[in-house]
Parts: sequence; C-alpha cells; structure tokens
Amino acid sequence: MKLILADDHFLVLDGLELLLSTFSFVEKTKSVLNYPDLQEALEQDSYDILLLDIHFGKFDGRTVLVEIKKTHPNLKAIALTSYSDIATIKSAVNVGFDGYLLKTDGRIEIEKALKAVVSGERYFSSQTQQTFFET
Repeated sequence: MKLILADDHFLVLDGLELLLSTFSFVEKTKSVLNYPDLQEALEQDSYDILLLDIHFGKFDGRTVLVEIKKTHPNLKAIALTSYSDIATIKSAVNVGFDGYLLKTDGRIEIEKALKAVVSGERYFSSQTQQTFFET
C-alpha cells in the first residue's frame, strides 16, 4: 500500500511516517507540508490512500480533496484531524472522504482504517462514531 500524508505540522508527519513504517502492508509513504507539494507529489506518483488534515495550513482539506478528486478520482482519502465536532465530520463525509481519524487515535485504529479504506469500505474511528451517536 502506498500512502501520501498531508499535514502542515512537521512533527505530525514525522511521527506518522515512523508509525506507518512498522506496518508490514505499507510499501511507501510520502509526506507533504502544503497543497502545492501535494499536487506535485500526486503528479509524480500514484498512491492508494491520502491521509489529509482538515485544516491544512492556509487550505481547507475538504476543498483540497474536492480539487484532487477531479484529477485523481480513484484516490482514497482519510481525514486526519483534531476536529471531532459533528459538523466537521459530516462536511468531510459529504465532500468524499472515505474515512475519518482523529489525531488522538492510536496505532490499532489507524491500521484498521487503512485496511478498510483500501478495501473499498468507509471507516470512522471509535471516537468519531461516538460523536455520531451522541447527536
């Protein structure tokens, strides 16, 4: 599985790359800190899943995903964010995210999400599901 990670925080990307390198099913990871770098990386190589921050620096990850899907319609996308409110979750789903993870989710949750989404399923972390059921 080839993953591209898009977050405007270097520490988040570094930690996520380190974690993902321990998964035997992850063949390659590429990290980008901004939208222009994400566009360039997607032009140069193909990826199975994009892990994208909802608030991606100057850009809204939801808008970024809509634009990316125009040229990469088969790319799967998982939101990776600290926002757990129902409005953000719903808006992410509405623009085409295949999964939703919180930055507080752990290794097992991330592994489940990647395997589910690459298999064509939608995945929402336990904490995200709790938000759905509370409202």
